[in-house]
Amino acid sequence: MSYIIYDVLVTALFILWVMLIIVVISKKVYNYALSKKYSETSARYLSRKSIHILAGGVVAIVVPFVYREPITPFVLSLILTLLLFYNRKQKKMMSWFQETSNFYEVDFTLMWGFSILIGWFFDRNLWLGALPAIYMSIGDGITGIVRIIVSKKRYKGVEGSLAMLASIAPFSVILGYGGLISAIAGTLAEKQNIIDDNIAVPIVSLLTLILFRLFYPQLLKGFY
Repeated sequence: MSYIIYDVLVTALFILWVMLIIVVISKKVYNYALSKKYSETSARYLSRKSIHILAGGVVAIVVPFVYREPITPFVLSLILTLLLFYNRKQKKMMSWFQETSNFYEVDFTLMWGFSILIGWFFDRNLWLGALPAIYMSIGDGITGIVRIIVSKKRYKGVEGSLAMLASIAPFSVILGYGGLISAIAGTLAEKQNIIDDNIAVPIVSLLTLILFRLFYPQLLKGFY
């Protein structure tokens, strides 16, 4: 029972951290981008990517170190998903990062939680589920920021893909060569334009890791 109380307390701290990033930090990023003559669309995009990295990414990195089960972080993702969805339904969107034309931020929080939860069934150390969440959070966040800075528009340039792979490769090797291959797979999934990156990246990279766990676990002998 004590570890459950501990996990709940940790999750409460994470909620406060995530809300700080969403309500304060990302809004500052948005306003700063506007002051630098970025379009409103680009400023909103940069704001969203700051949330990816500072909220989703930071928490995903810490998850394997502070949690012993996947339910509490999954509940954290559900709380955030319901909050974002409720704002949309009530037409009270946080305009500095939410867009009326898509539900990408809802996809992000939901897939973050599912990655942690599903991965736990194949790796009780939580890294197998945390890595796809890191790829989606930090990798996709970095690639978006690089592309906007280089061109001041949203597009699938190769420089963003290279930046994504460079940013997630150091985390991926925690699960050895299989982890690195999953990072490459996640980067390729981000490059496509058919499915939302927040769905494609975690699904492709998680499936890659699961296949290695089931059929070639030798490739997942990392450093943890």
